[in-house]
Amino acid sequence: MAYIIFPRRHILRDETMGKNLREEYNIDGMDDTEGIVRVLVSNDTFMVFPEFFLGCFKESIRKLGDMGFRNKYKFYGEYEFHKDYVDQGISYCEDVIKKEKES
Repeated sequence: MAYIIFPRRHILRDETMGKNLREEYNIDGMDDTEGIVRVLVSNDTFMVFPEFFLGCFKESIRKLGDMGFRNKYKFYGEYEFHKDYVDQGISYCEDVIKKEKES
């Protein structure tokens, strides 16, 4: 099973940070593998901005779709609000992808 560990920061805020994490963990490669990827969110993290999520996972959501992404990438964090950030991030990515297709 593969793992992605989010940085131990209180706030994960920008797209560049997300893109760097995508590159560091070769998430493009993970998209193409079989099995689940566990994404670990630090207990130190209190906010995940949609822009961070966009940089990290937009291409995965574009490739796998919403349900494919949710089935492949499982997020683990101690706090219930981490799930809300994942849902917001997925919605934000889907909106950006839709706007890109329209333009």
